[in-house]
Amino acid sequence: MQQLQAPTETGYGLGLSVTEAGLWMVPSGLAMVVLSPVNGYLLNRIGGKVVLIAGTVIIAIGYIVRNFLYHSALEVSLSAALVGIGTAFAYAAMPALIMSAVPLAQTASANGLNTVLRQVGTSTSSAVVAAVLSVSFVVIDGGSYPTWSGIVVLDVVAAAVALIAGAIALAIPRHRVLDLS
Repeated sequence: MQQLQAPTETGYGLGLSVTEAGLWMVPSGLAMVVLSPVNGYLLNRIGGKVVLIAGTVIIAIGYIVRNFLYHSALEVSLSAALVGIGTAFAYAAMPALIMSAVPLAQTASANGLNTVLRQVGTSTSSAVVAAVLSVSFVVIDGGSYPTWSGIVVLDVVAAAVALIAGAIALAIPRHRVLDLS
């Protein structure tokens, strides 16, 4: 979203309004919604482990692609949609993996912990983004904007974290496939 709204003087920004930028981000959200039935099907057919790993790889690809596709709103929207698709896969897989790994009586508390850890991860991610961008910015017309190098660092870190998550997911033992239909 910052790439869409940043002024063109940054060298990467497209100078769009908040409304225009928001509309260009709609496909990313729609991709997540449209993939819900696909995720359910995949979880039933191949299990949460494979879906989670696929999601982390798609997220990593999306973040790497962002470093090359930033010249138009369509390119930014497509790379954001890739990250959204990967996120949809990963977020759908986690509860299924949890439910297949814990006793039935503990699924609610285990999924509650998953929700808390998602919030911790989101908060930590926001703090890392703020820290990186606070030391890598440029001032244009009185406004502070991230430098392109700061954005690239964040994209590479996000891709690396996604791949690390996928590598960790390889260690998940095989459990029963849940029928989520």
